[in-house]
Amino acid sequence: MVTEKQLQANTHNAELSTGPVTEEGKEIVARNAIKHGIFARDLVITAGDGLENETEYRRLIDELQSDLEPVGQLEMLLLEKIAVNYWRLRRLVRYETGEIRKGLDDFKEDALRSHYNYSRERPHLVHLSYTDYISDDEYQDQLYKVAAMRSSGFDPADEKTALEYILCWKFDRDETEFSGIDYETAKKYVADLSPQMRGKLRREILDDAEQLLGEMEEVRTWRVKFDRIKKAKSLPSVLTLNNIIKYENSLERSIFRNLAVLKTMQENRVGKEQPEGNLLELPANN
Repeated sequence: MVTEKQLQANTHNAELSTGPVTEEGKEIVARNAIKHGIFARDLVITAGDGLENETEYRRLIDELQSDLEPVGQLEMLLLEKIAVNYWRLRRLVRYETGEIRKGLDDFKEDALRSHYNYSRERPHLVHLSYTDYISDDEYQDQLYKVAAMRSSGFDPADEKTALEYILCWKFDRDETEFSGIDYETAKKYVADLSPQMRGKLRREILDDAEQLLGEMEEVRTWRVKFDRIKKAKSLPSVLTLNNIIKYENSLERSIFRNLAVLKTMQENRVGKEQPEGNLLELPANN
């Protein structure tokens, strides 16, 4: 049977928790985030292009409050100092991301301008752009086509690519796929040409195929360069990175220091409230 003395001891020990357990205590702590949010007004950017969400900062305080269970104004102040540094860490990550984006945005065009300066003329791309992806199969297929067109036996009427060139450039067609009738129309166009005009057409088609092949080689070469440059720009500059690391270390030290002080205060508070002796010890039998 529990004695009156034991019941009082149980009640007293329950009150020694680092956080409030009574409804009244919980209600007091629930108001702490608002009462003690002394840094929120100056910390959170509430207007302009750098707008931040004050609700998210309040939520951070609430979550830390739930985890750390501060009691009293001083403990709440330490908790909010921890929250402030967490908020700064978030900004630091955002700053690092911005620095990386600044280095990567438009880096392809910057690299092209830097490479093709006044001493080297930048190739004019007719068919492709520097952002296109050219597979190995596409490149090899174009190599074979150019090789076939360079042979003495090349006849535009027998080559599908040549017929498509005729349809696009002579008949001003922009379809991606052509019907059998279209190809027959192009063949008739070739058949009606004089030997001199047919030779001129062959040179035009070959020039266009070689132009496309050259563009493929250019784009494929720069794709490798772009990949290398992108990897090299995946971090901020050395000076900026060192400053980021120093600031991050400073914030983390401040967080752990304030957390240690808070925990020490809570342990001291609980220790002072502990009664002498073990109140749960049963009285000795006489």
